Amino acid sequence: LDSPPLDSPPLDLQSDTVSGVAATGAAMTGTVYLKDSNGTVITQTIGVDGSFSFDVTVLRPPFYIRAEDSITKEVLYSVSMESGTGNVNPLTNLAVAIAAGVSDPAVVYNDPASYDITQTALDQAIAGLLAMLEPLFEKHGCIGQNPLTDHFKANHKKLDGFFDDVAIDLDNGHVTFMDKDSGSKICAMSVPGMDVTDPLISVVGTGYAFIETFMTSVSLNVNELSLPNKMSVSYLTTYFKSSSITEVNVVNIDDIEIQGSGTCSDSEGSGGSSEACTVTVTLTDGTGGNLDVLDVVLLDASGDEIYSYSDVEMTGDFAVTYY
Repeated sequence: LDSPPLDSPPLDLQSDTVSGVAATGAAMTGTVYLKDSNGTVITQTIGVDGSFSFDVTVLRPPFYIRAEDSITKEVLYSVSMESGTGNVNPLTNLAVAIAAGVSDPAVVYNDPASYDITQTALDQAIAGLLAMLEPLFEKHGCIGQNPLTDHFKANHKKLDGFFDDVAIDLDNGHVTFMDKDSGSKICAMSVPGMDVTDPLISVVGTGYAFIETFMTSVSLNVNELSLPNKMSVSYLTTYFKSSSITEVNVVNIDDIEIQGSGTCSDSEGSGGSSEACTVTVTLTDGTGGNLDVLDVVLLDASGDEIYSYSDVEMTGDFAVTYY
């Protein structure tokens, strides 16, 4: 028998894989599961760096992924339409729900045959999340990074730094993005429709008005991208100063509620007595399309009212930016 030519091409033994990183800021610790469209399930222990890699050569796409952290008990989901990169993180968890048109991504993994996820729907879900969170991604140096298919490391930088700083809570279709350090809400949305119920916002400006000949003033420098922020309110002989805005709620485009905690004193300067207190300022639209009508409620540490006023039209300018 003749021997084959020495320059014959080698047999193609390359396998197809689905690999990625499972992380929530820190790398997840525990088990990752991959289910193909026929219902075949394979499992793997997540690496110390959050990495995993499945050989899917004989499996049928799309591939549905479930990662369970053995320490925190957190469970997150993802999907890979073909072999390649399929990370698992809080944003892929949302993307699965949005692309499948459900409020809980677990139902997709449990019964994938009942939920048709297309590449177009998945791409649109990712694009929508990136657009909504663009200011936060820009702050963390990861603007445009795809949380599902782009390579990243659980090293507390860029996209992983975003997950370090921002908690994402999905509860019965309502999604809240919160600052992990302060616990304050940053913005909110609902799934699967991706309705932004509370967008990122900044409010900057100063206004004043006279109430029964007494002047009141409100000064705001609030940006949800960098909480805590500053707010000051004065009325009669009480001066409130806050460097801890705890929450900004957008009721609608003409109705913004800002909550903060700080100190009240009977002196505008550093002298005089002071006490801990909280304030709620509500900005609404008066005339001319400006947010210039204010409600203010000031409470002491016991929750008793120090003073309040409502429907006061302010003179001044509050610049409001929706991201």
